[in-house]
Amino acid sequence: MTKFEKANRYQKQNRIDQREKPIFHVTAPVGWMNDPNVFSPFYLSC
Repeated sequence: MTKFEKANRYQKQNRIDQREKPIFHVTAPVGWMNDPNVFSPFYLSC
């Protein structure tokens, strides 16, 4: 079994049911999102 096939099988087995996801938040279909702060940038002023 290739790594791609293993990854696809993992995704199918661990997919989050739509009924268990929050309504007002961005969530990944499987696992964790990489950087949830990308949607709220912060700019420093010196």
